[in-house]
Amino acid sequence: MGISSYVHRIQWNSRFIPCSSASHLPHLLPWFELRAEKSQYNSIGNILDVYNSAIDFHVVCAKAPLLLGIKDFLSREPNPLRAWAIAERYNIEESKNEAARRFIQTDEDLLTPAVRELQDIPALPYNTLLTVKRDILLRARAAVLNVIWGCPSCSRPSPKWKAAYLTRVSGQNPFTPEIVQDSIFELCCHTAGCLGCPGTFQSQDAQNARQRLKTNLKSILDGVDVN
Repeated sequence: MGISSYVHRIQWNSRFIPCSSASHLPHLLPWFELRAEKSQYNSIGNILDVYNSAIDFHVVCAKAPLLLGIKDFLSREPNPLRAWAIAERYNIEESKNEAARRFIQTDEDLLTPAVRELQDIPALPYNTLLTVKRDILLRARAAVLNVIWGCPSCSRPSPKWKAAYLTRVSGQNPFTPEIVQDSIFELCCHTAGCLGCPGTFQSQDAQNARQRLKTNLKSILDGVDVN
């Protein structure tokens, strides 16, 4: 449908500008430039309306600055699934991956309240997102299970501090900050029921093991790609 075949309305604050022919386009360019440059958007829906209009009218110069504003809103959107759905619809790759990383750190596949924007997304991309989340969580849990350093008193078959640690973090998302906190490891060393475990906490092997876990989890999360 061409621009001259219908009346397009662009919102200007609370008013609308009717545009019924291509002859209006030169007069709209300053408006788009103004809207693209000013930080006057109070919601993601508001800036998306303007971005959609820029696409409809092929105003290429307005798209880049508007996209920057959209990315900023998406990075601050509290619901990562909503941020991902919007980024997926508009094919904003960087924002898709950022939202996916935040989504993976949640314990639910469908967040509440219901994400209305999912109705615009085909099932396949959402299925890909869930598959990536499942695989990333499996790798992260494996990294947590593999953290270990020895204890001279109880290292066979596994040190007691590790059993205490795995019991404490069981059921938690592996990207929960508590998982890698030194204080949690130290507490488990002191409550594991082994006289030798507390003395291992400050050892070089223990410090290397904890740092390796932090590095592995960060690397796994940073490597998320849903594109």
